[in-house]
Amino acid sequence: MNRRVALIKAGAAVIGTIIESDGPIIVMLPLLGGDGYEDFDEVAVRLAAASYRLLRPQLRSIGGSIGPVENVSLNDLATDIAAVIAAKGQGKAMVLGH
Repeated sequence: MNRRVALIKAGAAVIGTIIESDGPIIVMLPLLGGDGYEDFDEVAVRLAAASYRLLRPQLRSIGGSIGPVENVSLNDLATDIAAVIAAKGQGKAMVLGH
């Protein structure tokens, strides 16, 4: 599987994002505190084989992601994901998460 990592600026954060395959985009959100690899590795293999482009952002302070973690709201985290989609998407994305 073609896997690479991009660092995406999202306000005060930099979000490390695993990018796999090509095609329509699916953003795979990890468990809060999860790394995104273990959460979705099995399904990611199948989705990539089905020609979906997978964006697997890592939450702040996990993997390659950095940024403030104290007093962070769900809105802040959603803004991080929106920045990933804007940077690596084509305007539309399906979102898969826990």
